[in-house]
Amino acid sequence: MFSGAFTTYTIESIMIDGKEYKVHGIPNFYKLYEPKNPKSEWIVEFNAPYNQWILEVLNGQAKQFYIYNPKEIEDPETSKRPYLHLFYREYIKMKRSIPLTMPIKVINLLTKCGIGREILEVINLLTKCGIGNEILVRPKECFRVLKEFLIYFNTHYEPIPKIESFNLYNDFHKTDTVKLPLSISEAFKEYPYEDFKDLLAAIGVKDIRDAYISFTRPRAKIKLKQKIRSR
Repeated sequence: MFSGAFTTYTIESIMIDGKEYKVHGIPNFYKLYEPKNPKSEWIVEFNAPYNQWILEVLNGQAKQFYIYNPKEIEDPETSKRPYLHLFYREYIKMKRSIPLTMPIKVINLLTKCGIGREILEVINLLTKCGIGNEILVRPKECFRVLKEFLIYFNTHYEPIPKIESFNLYNDFHKTDTVKLPLSISEAFKEYPYEDFKDLLAAIGVKDIRDAYISFTRPRAKIKLKQKIRSR
């Protein structure tokens, strides 16, 4: 941890509870506080959004393993835009043996992806979408971010995209559930929110945040081997 923190920037002096520290690892997924007084204890602080995951591991609350695509780990865009990585993390947790994930409410998904105060500064810098916590209170911004998730993981990591299509539902827990299947087509990529609201209205949804969504990945192709019998 010490050598890793030294690969990034350092703040020479900061005071915490009357004690002076030198802080290593800025920016990093953790910061290492080196006390100026050698008798004082060192401090390790994990930055959001990684702090929650690491605490789950340290407290024995995390799953035994997660399955990740190496291309996603190597992808600089998911580091520059952390909400893409957070979405991928949630998507992996939702995957099942069948190609279709269990539906989740859009507002809950966006919240799990950090679309709020923690990630908002990054999104603001990149997209200039506003200040405060506006994304979650504005349906149009929720649609824009959700659309970014869908397009990104449909067009990257070829030859097999992570998401091929998706479904929207008015309510997944009622008997009168209405499903709206949608493909991530070129037309969808150009679709404005104003037109998309008409599709939502057709299934009885007034606000994108109240809809449920599930994702479909491509089915694995089975290669058939033809046996050639020698005569």
